[in-house]
Amino acid sequence: MGRTDSLRSNALLSDVIKSSTRSVRLAGAAFVAASAVALSMSSCGTPQVPVATSTFTEVVTATPIEIPPTVTPIPTATPVPPPTAAPNADPTPTPRPTALPGLSADKIRVAMLYDGDTGGTADNLFSAAFDGVNAWQGAVNRGGGIGGRQVELTALDARISNFETRLAEICEGDFFAIIGSHSLGDFEGASVLGTEECNIADFAGNVYSAVHATSPVTFVSNPFQNDVRQAGPAQYLVEKYPQASQNLALFLYTSYQLQNETLRLKEMLEASGMQAVFEPAVDLAEDLTDEIIPEWNERGVESLVWNADPQRLIALLEELDEPPVFVLCELACYSEQFLVDGGDVVEGVYAWIPHRPFNSEDSPNELETYQFWIEQVAPGTGFSQVSLESWMAGRLFEQAMIQLMSVEESFNREQLIDSARATTAWDGAGLLSFTNPGEGEPTPCFALMVVEDGEWVQAYPDSIVDQRDLDCGSDNLVSLTTTASLGLVEASSASSEDTEPASNDPDTTDQDQEEDLQNPEDAPE
Repeated sequence: MGRTDSLRSNALLSDVIKSSTRSVRLAGAAFVAASAVALSMSSCGTPQVPVATSTFTEVVTATPIEIPPTVTPIPTATPVPPPTAAPNADPTPTPRPTALPGLSADKIRVAMLYDGDTGGTADNLFSAAFDGVNAWQGAVNRGGGIGGRQVELTALDARISNFETRLAEICEGDFFAIIGSHSLGDFEGASVLGTEECNIADFAGNVYSAVHATSPVTFVSNPFQNDVRQAGPAQYLVEKYPQASQNLALFLYTSYQLQNETLRLKEMLEASGMQAVFEPAVDLAEDLTDEIIPEWNERGVESLVWNADPQRLIALLEELDEPPVFVLCELACYSEQFLVDGGDVVEGVYAWIPHRPFNSEDSPNELETYQFWIEQVAPGTGFSQVSLESWMAGRLFEQAMIQLMSVEESFNREQLIDSARATTAWDGAGLLSFTNPGEGEPTPCFALMVVEDGEWVQAYPDSIVDQRDLDCGSDNLVSLTTTASLGLVEASSASSEDTEPASNDPDTTDQDQEEDLQNPEDAPE
């Protein structure tokens, strides 16, 4: 397949961390932090309900039943019965108490931020993030909670442009941590994280701006930061498609600082041997087909690397006269919904993942548990990389809580942050090869998936039985230099005008860009 076994000899590998029993003292009484069991299947019997891995020492089984909702309703995510509250009302965080915000003897209140209703700009991009955190909540609570405390989730719709406002509500509200967030607008307001105004642990599903990535209280399961990128998939495609990789299209999105992230991606691609011949600067809500297709053909584009909404990728592929030789999707394509929505047009699209495939013959227990609970909270939606990232964010929060409760009878937000920083060997509850979320170091390991006959199949490596079969070559991680500081500013309160890259359109002023960010045309007020 063009990649040698020697690439995997330098792997950062480890067997799945075994669940362990920790004695924890709370209010002078002993309790046991439980660990969960995986979904167990019998050839003749009924499947048992899987319970979360690496969290509880007591094995808990149950029969599948409808899980009563404990999540604060999100009007923009799912329909709600008529009204006990005003239509389209946002959840109102409970005012912060004077003692321990978000924590009581029997409850842990957590919040999340995600882009839901974006006025048509990217409505379907991160809805799965809510599903992932909600599924994690169901698994945890069914297993007895964390240290005997039930998790109560409140999800706030950032709508891309309202991230700063929603984050302020969380900081001032009755919450102990932030879990599983995904928002393209996370550059606005993220600088407050870690300050006196908002010293709350943020276990993000993923980050999308330089400011959020450098937050001192933000922890991600596989933490790719501003100066490091996963290059292994691009290196593989350069070997497999030497000509097409030299005729690449890469879209530079000018909205919400996405251009900065695309320029980081470009530096990685060039370091891997790819060459972009077409780099159109486009708005996030712009129709790509009117002006893009003629120039695409004129430039002789043969390949595409995509890091935006998968729905827009599908729309673009439907308009092309000939499909690209290869498409590498860097953002949220690895999902069942992408296959359903794309049909034949997404045949041949690649996506990379840092774990074994969802349909692996020998799936790790945690992957089966995740898929079971996703089906409980969002029937029919199937797996997705976005929801899995948010699920793992919940698991990372659990790990930090267990570490903290093993040494402290009582604790606060600041001690949770310290516990998260001390989490330097993390395997995603059995999903990942080791990462270092406490110090911001990702795993080099990856598998490359491709759509064939309407299914995601493994393109490279040839087979995966466990994490040893991922490509974990040390040269998979590329350090960035020229783009590493994009989006970072001197003052944490700097305006979006200071951080937005220069427009490629000479008729667009810096003031116009700032106004667009504050009031996107299609975003609701």
